[in-house]
Amino acid sequence: MGLPNFLCIGAQKAGTTWLHHMLKQHPDIWLPPVKEIHFFDRSIDNKKSFSENFNRYKRAIQKHKKAKPEVENDEYVYELNYLTSLASDDFLKDSWYSRIFDHRTAFERISGEITPAYLDMEKPRVEKAAKMLKDAKFIAIIRDPLARAVSQIRMTAERSKLTTIDETSWRRFLHHMRQGPRGLYHRSIPNWKNAAGTDRLLFLPFAMLKNEPETLLTTIEDFIGAPRFGNYVAAEEGVNVSQKIEIPDWVTDKLVQQTAPAKEFLISEFGRDFFEQTR
Repeated sequence: MGLPNFLCIGAQKAGTTWLHHMLKQHPDIWLPPVKEIHFFDRSIDNKKSFSENFNRYKRAIQKHKKAKPEVENDEYVYELNYLTSLASDDFLKDSWYSRIFDHRTAFERISGEITPAYLDMEKPRVEKAAKMLKDAKFIAIIRDPLARAVSQIRMTAERSKLTTIDETSWRRFLHHMRQGPRGLYHRSIPNWKNAAGTDRLLFLPFAMLKNEPETLLTTIEDFIGAPRFGNYVAAEEGVNVSQKIEIPDWVTDKLVQQTAPAKEFLISEFGRDFFEQTR
């Protein structure tokens, strides 16, 4: 049964898309063709999230078909059959998740997946991930709670496509963030430590990504047992950088209040020096 050797579990808005771009280049690391699998954090019973996730695989199939070569070859046919097998009746079941990592190019390579929503899962879901992947390593990039929240609300504002964002809209964005909270390190990190143990967890400060990207990558390589690559392209280029939409002071004040417990926890758990490097 194919299962990943490592997961990057977060945090959201902490450079996980960049990390995906980097690790896809490593010849000894295999990542699925669809980023953010959302296996452990989503439920078959939640029709909305189930449909959203399922449609991502249907789009991957259509994208692959558009790239069809003039003469079909074995690689194209294999990949089409592989993607089709993931848009199947057992979607989001254990058998489906295992099949993701049964890709023929994953064999004899270190396989993993990157889904930043995993960090903030409820305790039972964290326990399932740690138990099901009993030999896997878990990686989290930790970003300053306030900076992460500011980036998230900017992303929400961008996606709204509103030409003018009034107070009502900002309050709606804040409500949306409270409905699906992210970056609650004071809750999530203890859950993961209790479920997986400290030896299977790697916490990296966000500043490493910005200031020492190569060091961050070699730290991850060593942690998951991958050979050092050292030939990453565009390692110093950011990915998914939010536009600088101006956020009202009263919104920032709300975010400061909401993120204070997470900030206090990081300082207590990792020390002031580590916290300063999360910015």
